[in-house]
Amino acid sequence: MNRSFVFRILLFLFIHGLCWTGARAQFIPDPGMRNWLNGLAPGCVDGNGILDPQHPDLLLVEDASIFVNWQDLTGIQYLTNLRRLVMSHGTFPFLPAFPDSLEVLEMFTVPYATLPPLPPKLRVLRASTGYSFQGFQHPFPETLDTLDLSTLSPMNSLQGLNEGLRFLRLSCDSVNGLGPLPSTLQDLLLSTAQLECVPPLPIGLQTFLGGVPNVPCLPNMPAACTFSPFVPTSVCTIVDPCASAFGAITGAIHVDWNGNGVQDDPLFQVPVGHVAAQPGATVSGLDANGRFYLGVDVGTYQVLPTVNLQHMGSVSPASHVTSVNTALAVDSLNDFLVTLLPNVTDLQVEAYVSLSRPGFNTSISFVARNVGSLPVSGSLQFAFDPTQDYQWSVPTADLVQGSSAVWDFTGLQPGHADTWACVLSTPATVAPGTPIQFMAELVTNDPDATPQDNVRTITDVVVAAIDPNDKRVNPDTISPAEVLAGVPLTYTIRYQNTGTTAAERVVITDTLPPGLDVQTFQYIMASHPCTWSIQDGVLHFVHENIMLPDSTSDPEGSQGFVQFRISPVPGLMLGDEVHNVANIYFDFNEPVITEPAVFEVALPTVVPSVDLAGVLLYPNPTTGRVTLVAQEAIERIEVLQLDGRLLRSHSANSNRIDLDLSELATGLYVVRVHHANEQFGSQLLMLE
Repeated sequence: MNRSFVFRILLFLFIHGLCWTGARAQFIPDPGMRNWLNGLAPGCVDGNGILDPQHPDLLLVEDASIFVNWQDLTGIQYLTNLRRLVMSHGTFPFLPAFPDSLEVLEMFTVPYATLPPLPPKLRVLRASTGYSFQGFQHPFPETLDTLDLSTLSPMNSLQGLNEGLRFLRLSCDSVNGLGPLPSTLQDLLLSTAQLECVPPLPIGLQTFLGGVPNVPCLPNMPAACTFSPFVPTSVCTIVDPCASAFGAITGAIHVDWNGNGVQDDPLFQVPVGHVAAQPGATVSGLDANGRFYLGVDVGTYQVLPTVNLQHMGSVSPASHVTSVNTALAVDSLNDFLVTLLPNVTDLQVEAYVSLSRPGFNTSISFVARNVGSLPVSGSLQFAFDPTQDYQWSVPTADLVQGSSAVWDFTGLQPGHADTWACVLSTPATVAPGTPIQFMAELVTNDPDATPQDNVRTITDVVVAAIDPNDKRVNPDTISPAEVLAGVPLTYTIRYQNTGTTAAERVVITDTLPPGLDVQTFQYIMASHPCTWSIQDGVLHFVHENIMLPDSTSDPEGSQGFVQFRISPVPGLMLGDEVHNVANIYFDFNEPVITEPAVFEVALPTVVPSVDLAGVLLYPNPTTGRVTLVAQEAIERIEVLQLDGRLLRSHSANSNRIDLDLSELATGLYVVRVHHANEQFGSQLLMLE
């Protein structure tokens, strides 16, 4: 044979071999896959298993199904016009990349498949198997419209759902986590026994079908959505373990305590006030950093601060206008700066006294707050009932003498507070029903701008037994005149963990009845750090990470309380009663519901008597004039409202004092007598 001819033949074969290689000739390792491809495009795979990717019939394949157990699907990536692929009853341990053209992928009983990245044009993905499934390790494409997953195990969580998804079916009992739902979702079918919370539902959701037996509530309920009977229809609240779908308005109230025009000290220990979002009925208190959190629906709101500081100079700005455009959106740019009037001395005292039982201890908590603009030094003077005995205090009292204790403090800065705790004992011989009285007073060398809130007087009785979780109101009887005057009521909610282990979270809810004016609410104090808010007339106190011990391991430490003031609405009439209960949640257990705290609008006909240690007060009740007679000279007499505000003060040095109190409105008052280095008090009823 001519050598030149042979050379030309070899050159021809070499060139054609290069061309075939350039077209990505592919070896197909699985014999079953070779036969399957040849069935779609006869002759595309030769006898040696080499695939011709340019075979014209491969380009015509748009719909294909695989129903056998092959080990390697190499070759499927060359079906470059494939639109729909069904895979069923095979293990398929190796899957190459799917064609970019693929729009529908359906996989049924494919137990060991690990999916490659999903093609960029995929619109529908359906997967169902009763075996181990390793898929979904890659992001869902933006084009995905329908996702239908059922009986995939073990599949613990579904996250990263794409915007654009309109239909989602998830029927997998092993799933216990579901990520955020896209805003485009219209139809949702969930059927899983492990899921405990559902993420916020898109506003445009049309149907929610299936069954989620361990989901107690929904974060929200879109208005146009149809719900299955096996889907909860209650909306989650702050006491539920699942989050709500609210957006949020956040910010802080900063106080310029030292008058330099900026917020220097981020921490303060006085209840400065609260913030409300309007329209609506959402109010938030402030944390220790002055920050607030308002959970709101989508909409536009005016954010209004309420500052309870009596010596406020200004608040800037007066309000914010903000928009929450989507569920879970947060607008955090809502700060306010409060300036104070300069050179003001003003302290406030608050006190909490637990119930007194014969043979048991009584706990007292005091808070002294500097709400002025100058540092203050002074002392807290506490007069307790002579029937009780002083045990100990933290910090240790500087002076304990008779039925009184004194604690000194120095340099209490504006916006800060000092606290004290004291324990008294009630002898077992004291009879239940015995009246007792306590009085706490802040004494300073500098004139106080509002001396009436430097004194707190608490009148109570010894009780035989207590409910560890209860709610009380003081006073429990007020006159019509006091209602009109807006005399505040003090509510105390006490709680105790009577379980068998520490409580990590304690939540208290209180649906404020129509007889109470929500606009007058004032937080007073609490035994443990907490946040508070009012949503649609429901007051919430939340103690996160409280770790409250159980009563068996720590009887004293297992107890706590919250306290607030609120005024009755002016329209209450003589004889009206207002009932109010609290719900106390320890972790996520069913609530402990307190007995109602009840106050009545009435004219008291009986005034509780208190031993005045030789001081006689008469007549009581009175229509105006009273007389006090003592065995020793009376040095000073003070008349106070029940909340401790000082109304009248008279200096004297006589055993007999006549007072004309006819200018006082009808109601109940406290008369405090100072003599022989001691002080005593009694209630006085003024009649019209």
